[in-house]
Amino acid sequence: MITLRLTTPTHKLDAGEMFVLKGGTVNIDVPTCYISAGDMIIESGGTITASGSGFSQNQGSGKGTGYSGAGHASTGGGSGGGVAYGSLMTPDLPGSGGGGTGGAGGGYLHIIVGKMLICDGLSLLMDLLVYPL
Repeated sequence: MITLRLTTPTHKLDAGEMFVLKGGTVNIDVPTCYISAGDMIIESGGTITASGSGFSQNQGSGKGTGYSGAGHASTGGGSGGGVAYGSLMTPDLPGSGGGGTGGAGGGYLHIIVGKMLICDGLSLLMDLLVYPL
């Protein structure tokens, strides 16, 4: 497992080639991370995750109140759900934390691949909407 532990809230990782092998995990633990690679291969069983790297519990623009869920591109769940912020189609902000004893939001991960991307059983875990470009 590779964990990016950085001192700045935003980080950029540039790689000519990036491989995430079976059983391998790239754990992003900063709120915002940009990954740029010429080629990227993610084998079946490989994971890239930014789960819990966003705003902490009860923090962020869409933080949940009481015991409600955080909002992001839409209102959070429950009677005190967090307000909507950011874009549904082009999210570019880390997730807010849930209310009460809720957890942290997911981090924002922006991946640019210049040439070849192979995802064999892709696992991107971010607690956010994942969509193809």
